[in-house]
Amino acid sequence: MTTESKKEKLIEELKKGEKSGMIKDFNRDLFLDNLHKKYLQK
Repeated sequence: MTTESKKEKLIEELKKGEKSGMIKDFNRDLFLDNLHKKYLQK
């Protein structure tokens, strides 16, 4: 995959994300706790 095609694919995916909308019941603290549990366990 060329650099130009990677750039185009990234832009395409970012636009999809922008159109997807917001999560209505997003709990930031719970999300961060879950990330910490998942990635900081050793």
